[in-house]
Amino acid sequence: MRIKLIIVTFLSILQFQIGWTQDVFEPGYVIKKNGDSLHGYFLFNGAPVRYFQLKFKKGVYSKPIILQPFDILRFQIGDQFYIKERIQIIEPSINPYTRTVDSFVHSMECFLRRVATGPQLDLYSYDGTKQRFFIRVKMQKNNSQGCTPLEQLVYWEPEDFEGNNIFKTINITGFKQFDSGMVKTKGRSIWYYGYRRRLNSFLKNPVDQRFEDLPYTENNLISAVQFINYGLTWEPPAEPREVCAKAFIAVGMAASQAKVIPTFDEKNGASFPWRMYPLFGIGMELQIPNDLPSFCGRMQIAWSQYKTGTGIMNYSPARANYFAFDIKAFGLSIAPTWKVDDEWGPFSFYMGPELLLEQLFVKVTRFGNDTNRPVQNTADERFNKMMLSLRCYGLLKAKNYAVSIQAPVAAAKVDLGDSFFMIGKKQWQICYSYNVLAPRENKRKTL
Repeated sequence: MRIKLIIVTFLSILQFQIGWTQDVFEPGYVIKKNGDSLHGYFLFNGAPVRYFQLKFKKGVYSKPIILQPFDILRFQIGDQFYIKERIQIIEPSINPYTRTVDSFVHSMECFLRRVATGPQLDLYSYDGTKQRFFIRVKMQKNNSQGCTPLEQLVYWEPEDFEGNNIFKTINITGFKQFDSGMVKTKGRSIWYYGYRRRLNSFLKNPVDQRFEDLPYTENNLISAVQFINYGLTWEPPAEPREVCAKAFIAVGMAASQAKVIPTFDEKNGASFPWRMYPLFGIGMELQIPNDLPSFCGRMQIAWSQYKTGTGIMNYSPARANYFAFDIKAFGLSIAPTWKVDDEWGPFSFYMGPELLLEQLFVKVTRFGNDTNRPVQNTADERFNKMMLSLRCYGLLKAKNYAVSIQAPVAAAKVDLGDSFFMIGKKQWQICYSYNVLAPRENKRKTL
């Protein structure tokens, strides 16, 4: 009955969340390749062409249809303007085997968001797993106007980079490579922030290096481009500390194996069979995108109940003791994780340690030998204990849901009531969690 109540509650919360986060369409237009246009209401997920989804409704109450990306040239939703471009994203690549550094070029067709425009420069953003920025220089010579192709504002670039989007292969034999992935020689890095050099090149005074400390963020780059376009007073915007907190509900399965150990002989213990059982929880997820973009912290409170089965402790071929328990567990876990990889389809993969503190409510159902004679008369039938465990935490995280896997690393052992025995356990766990009552965000999604 209790499990049915939990399931009904979970489904009710899920239904409420679906209603709470309904999609919001905004007015806009689309220009197709053949020159036709569509005007109405649109919803864009902000993704590159691979995960692109643009929904269109002619009227507020019309049924939405999905537009195909290959048929679209450009579009605008609200005040956000997008244009389709084929771009090349350039990153330095260190080969640890040949001890060389060259460029890794990833070419793709995608929709770029225009974030600033002016008489000299336009600034565009690629909203992928890593946000990258591009500029388009508007040429004005002999009263003729035109535009150059898009140019990436490269984050890292070699010191002798010539600005032609090609890195020279650098032999780093004898250089010292640090964990950060940057290469240094004689205490000085051969890399520096390329986007700062490029933006400084547009200043009228070549000695002026006002963008020398410019962060690679959207607000700061917009301010820099607007300064280049209009020559306004340069005041770098203050970047507010962005903290994103989301509540989630979780359901999952756990596999646990208990163990009873005598305090006077810890090498001889009673091993129990593995048991699988459901668990239910609620939690909070915390991210700090600006300061710690790879960090994701999760705190969860979970409830579970299971029977350990019978464990046998053999002292000799003629002597054996038997133990069995019913355990209810109320656990609080804290897991700081860091992003490992983004190439998991809609998921990003995070890993980190997890500290689990459990309040165990134990009922002894068997504590005796073959004839059920008690092993010890002072054993309590019921007792409560706190147990601390360390686990490895893996997280596959999507936009609104996640799958976590916890593997045991170490667990404390606690006294088994008022007896000369201790109880411990190993526990594997897999959970599905769904965000509820998350703060409303701009509908542009980054994948």
